[in-house]
Amino acid sequence: MSQSVITYAFEDYLASSLQAEQPVVLDEIVLALIPGLDHTQPIDRGTVLPPAGQIVHRQPVDQRGRVNGNAVAYSIVMDTSVGDFEFNALFLVHAASETVAMVVHKETESKLATQPGVQTGNSLVKSMLMEYDGAAQATHTTVEAGTWQIDFSARLGGLDDDIRLQALETFGPAAFLGTGFRLVKLTGNDYQVTSGRAYIGGLRAELEQHQVLTIATLPVRVYADVHRTGSVLSRHINNVALRVSDTPLADYQDDDGYSHYVAELALVNADGAVTDQRTEGGWQQALREHLEAENPHDITPALIGAETPAGAAEKDTALMQQHVQAANPHTQYLMASRAQLSEGETSYRIIIINGSMALEEI
Repeated sequence: MSQSVITYAFEDYLASSLQAEQPVVLDEIVLALIPGLDHTQPIDRGTVLPPAGQIVHRQPVDQRGRVNGNAVAYSIVMDTSVGDFEFNALFLVHAASETVAMVVHKETESKLATQPGVQTGNSLVKSMLMEYDGAAQATHTTVEAGTWQIDFSARLGGLDDDIRLQALETFGPAAFLGTGFRLVKLTGNDYQVTSGRAYIGGLRAELEQHQVLTIATLPVRVYADVHRTGSVLSRHINNVALRVSDTPLADYQDDDGYSHYVAELALVNADGAVTDQRTEGGWQQALREHLEAENPHDITPALIGAETPAGAAEKDTALMQQHVQAANPHTQYLMASRAQLSEGETSYRIIIINGSMALEEI
């Protein structure tokens, strides 16, 4: 069971602030790891900040909120970029004077930072509730704690997943843009994954630099592993890890609850040769397929299979040839023909010159 206490130093600070008609300012939370701390024992109200060697993290208060007229909550949010450290004590402080207002002793807790390919960090929210007569008025706190000290995770997570699913429907399970994430053999046991972009499981993945992998045991498969991390108040990022395995890998959820999306990049055969397993995607892929199509502007698509009547395909081909060879194949852009014009009127048609639209008199 944790213990908490309001210090004698805060009582003095409160009295001087009220006398000077100045607001009470508690603007920093300090975390410390105190050796041999027994968190079940009462805390001395004369407690001050511990030695610098025991302080593991200091952070300005992110938010404060009014619980009622006599209680104010102070909170910090530590995202996955903060760590690594352990702590068992929290101190609510007036930063300018380092006056300790409140102390909490608790069981030792770990704060880990994300290290791509090594570990997934955790996000922590720590709140300290100060209760004394007139606390809300003394601190000039009018915002209700309930308006912001709530769990936004479900709402924001739903928005993120909507965007991910839209990308998934557009690009499929995996789509690699250009040469992005292509595995090529260098020399010896070294292989290089080319920098670039991809969409994997609907998440946008990017390698900003080429990555070199040393692969000694063959045959193996090389995968890209992507997952999204972040806290309510932080920027969310897509983490990319390259993994080598002699067994097939699939999407999974890690111990911290993060969903990982996995795509195969290449098969490295027993002789060291690389077989590219990437799936092209994006606008480049769509454009290439469009340009390579036998009839990219099929305005009269032929019926397929048993439903195709005799001669239908040949007729469609003839119609398409007439369409392409016509002097003005898209008559919807012709405002009026000469036969439709009254005396003195002029008609124009839309033309394309060097990629730009223009009007041409007819």
